Amino acid sequence: MKVGFLVEDMTEIGGIERVVCKLANYFATEYKYEVKIISLIKPKNDGIRFQLHNNVEVIYINHEYEGNFIKKHITGLKKFKKIFNEIDLDVLFSMYTKTNVYFSILKNKIKPRVIACQHGQYYFDSLFFRAMERIFYRRLDIVVLLTERDEKIYKKFCRNTQVIPNPLPFNGEGSYDSSSKTILSLGRLSAEKSVNYTIEAFSLIHEKNPDWKLEIVGDGPEKEGLIELTKSLNLEYKVIFSGLCNDVKSKYDKAAFTVLTSQSEAFPMVLIESKACGIPALSFDIRTGPREIIKDGNDGIIVPQNNTKDLAEAMDKLMNDKDLRISMAKNSLINSREYFVENIAFRWKSIIEEKR
Repeated sequence: MKVGFLVEDMTEIGGIERVVCKLANYFATEYKYEVKIISLIKPKNDGIRFQLHNNVEVIYINHEYEGNFIKKHITGLKKFKKIFNEIDLDVLFSMYTKTNVYFSILKNKIKPRVIACQHGQYYFDSLFFRAMERIFYRRLDIVVLLTERDEKIYKKFCRNTQVIPNPLPFNGEGSYDSSSKTILSLGRLSAEKSVNYTIEAFSLIHEKNPDWKLEIVGDGPEKEGLIELTKSLNLEYKVIFSGLCNDVKSKYDKAAFTVLTSQSEAFPMVLIESKACGIPALSFDIRTGPREIIKDGNDGIIVPQNNTKDLAEAMDKLMNDKDLRISMAKNSLINSREYFVENIAFRWKSIIEEKR
């Protein structure tokens, strides 16, 4: 079986690139598929940041979107038709809304069967792209989604949908450090992640929990503003900004629990990574993601979105109930098994080898 993954830029450091590497490696080593990763645009960085097996081939297309709206997409469709009739593939994974629309138009004009994947939740796309999905996605053979909430939306205009979550970057392992007094926030420091809620909630309870600290791992455009926020709340000695980290597992292993206060997520990896490392997770109840990952009260806590008071109370509860943290940690590790790569890859295998 010859399988390909189409990504925009394989040198980027993002969720799609990490998931593609994980699945490509597994397909090549365990299923003995011939695997190619097609990187569409000119690389922005030097080299791929995630480990990739020697048997996985990477092809760089260096495509450029040029000209006005109509010209660049007509050119893009012509190039896609040529490329994907020349590259010898049985199945191709398309990872983005734009390329999924392209392949719906090119249906029956290219050799590989296309599996369209949505790595973002429906409302993350602009109104224009949501309209394109409703017009063109009905032509696709299959659309694979990350959450059941999104599937309810896509079923209204797609012929065939399936839900397959992302695999863990590592399998559940490690022992919980019940003595830890570190709260972990991990991710890009951008507006949609709204880490300010985590800091503001911590500010409400830090005086009654003087031994605790908040560690923020990541970088992004909101970093300086968040640092100023900690200063204004007199938290500069309680909140640690660690920057980017190549070994995020070491951060999870030293944390008491994680907090996610995003405004929008498709399938937040920080929550399943927390499970894999056996630590509780606390999250806002946003439209998609957390409620399908966290078992509320069992391996974590879900609080109303943007409710700083409830968030602070939930954080305080975990900080002062060691037995609850230990119980949730054990359940997290058990519940992480459904996201092991072998379980997720098997579900993909059934689609890849489906008889047509």
